Amino acid sequence: MTDREIAPILAAEIARVSDRPNGSVFYVNKVPDLIGFRDRKYIDDTATQRHRGPGDLMRDAALLKYVDAMDFGKYRILTDAQRKVRVSWPDQVLYVLAQYIYSLQPNPNRRNELTTTGQKVFQRARSRISYAASLHQ
Repeated sequence: MTDREIAPILAAEIARVSDRPNGSVFYVNKVPDLIGFRDRKYIDDTATQRHRGPGDLMRDAALLKYVDAMDFGKYRILTDAQRKVRVSWPDQVLYVLAQYIYSLQPNPNRRNELTTTGQKVFQRARSRISYAASLHQ
């Protein structure tokens, strides 16, 4: 891409938000709402990762954190030495994480000025991302 083509995409990025490895500003990773996660059939929006219980959620958390290969087509970002999993969370930690996510309940508080302002921030960020994606099409 030329500098002129990429400038609006970079301008649309949200401050203090990091892209996930292997992600793209054109195909933004969707982060599901964790409220009510226990009752979901799939872990992600693509419906490719089944959610049958805490074990599936634990595996997903471990893989997302430590196993991303950083491959982009034929290009490899990490060396073989860098690709080795050096750290892993113990099963107990992953299980507690899954149980915490399962315990999340909707916020019973009513909307107020602060929540309305927060909603506007998220809507503005979403429109910037949509704009950047439309430039790619």
